[in-house]
Amino acid sequence: MLNRREFITGLVVGMLAGRRPPVHHPKVDVLWESPDGHPNALEATPEGLWVGEQITDVAYLLDWKTGQVLRKVPTESSNTSGMAYGEGFLWMAANGKSLWRDPKPTDATTGEVLKVDSLTGKTLARYPIPGGGGVHGLLWAKNSLWLTTLARKRLTQVDIHFNVLHSIPVPLDRAHGLAWDRDSIW
Repeated sequence: MLNRREFITGLVVGMLAGRRPPVHHPKVDVLWESPDGHPNALEATPEGLWVGEQITDVAYLLDWKTGQVLRKVPTESSNTSGMAYGEGFLWMAANGKSLWRDPKPTDATTGEVLKVDSLTGKTLARYPIPGGGGVHGLLWAKNSLWLTTLARKRLTQVDIHFNVLHSIPVPLDRAHGLAWDRDSIW
């Protein structure tokens, strides 16, 4: 293992000799494509992999191994950017009207989270984003929903009725995607 001095010396000598440091080119294997071709939400569950499409706002449950569609759930989400699965519901991040399709009467006018029946696609509730603005990340963990509240630049935890439980500053303009590992949120 190189120490800092050896690393910097090697880097400078390589640059002076006109050589560039090696670049790693990882191999990416495409297993399958999303059903509608515009995925912008992903949720892993024991049942399968949920994919939320940004233009059609359809939620698809895909087989883990084959990518085959197990369930197609049309939703009232709009400009979908994030989803979670918890308490038997899909939670869809709706960020207003889509720029790529004709408007629907159910399109969100501001950022909202939709609570959706995962079997029928029926919207059971619509919740405004705490503090307004959009949302690009949702996560169900520890019996609550976590969301990126972009206007407030915060990560916000809400209960199943959307009462705010906790809020953490996140100094990013467009925080995307959330994950839970052990007792930490990423």
